[in-house]
Amino acid sequence: MNQRVVSFAKVLKELDATNDNVFYYIKSLIIEVNLDEAQREMEKSNLNEDMKRYLKSLILIKKNELEKQQKEQQRKIYEQKKREERRRQEQYIGHETANKGKDFLGYYKILKVDRHVTPEALKKAHRKAVRVAGKKSIANSKLPGDKKDEETKKVNKAFHILSDADKKRAYDAGIDPESGPQQPSYRQQQYGFEEDDMQDILNSFFGSGRHQRGGSRFGRQQNSRFIFL
Repeated sequence: MNQRVVSFAKVLKELDATNDNVFYYIKSLIIEVNLDEAQREMEKSNLNEDMKRYLKSLILIKKNELEKQQKEQQRKIYEQKKREERRRQEQYIGHETANKGKDFLGYYKILKVDRHVTPEALKKAHRKAVRVAGKKSIANSKLPGDKKDEETKKVNKAFHILSDADKKRAYDAGIDPESGPQQPSYRQQQYGFEEDDMQDILNSFFGSGRHQRGGSRFGRQQNSRFIFL
């Protein structure tokens, strides 16, 4: 059934508003998931109780179908996001940084746990931290909303990271799970070193006014000429 059937049923109802035509029109609305309109038409109709009962059951069935479809769609979206998150995590798991093993964003400190905390202990610590943050929020009730609830947001953010196994692994490796490792610059991708590294290399050949000890035999002016030849 499609919209043309609904239009046809509506014309029949307007030409001859018998119970059968009204019933058929309302049923077509339900099948086409125009449930609000079907409900309104049924309420103002003179259909007998059996017809109304049948139509109400159809509306209920259709609502249940829609709810299942929405839940299924939400589940698919959630799973897709999780797959994307896992792929993103896998891209930089193992790329340890100088922050490895450090609580560099303070997540463990916020929840007052260590990196070996169990999931159960983490949940308990989170609940406790939320209660403490809630009390601070009440005490700061005169502050703007974003400032008043700042402590609670920090607590929830820390729990969000540490309660996710992949994100916690990345964090313990010294990587911010929400931004990933810093991408190398174009110069580093091309040559394997940064711009500062290039300057250090040039300085090792020609000397540098900043780092000269006792002066260079070329002198600073001569040094500049060599670099830009």
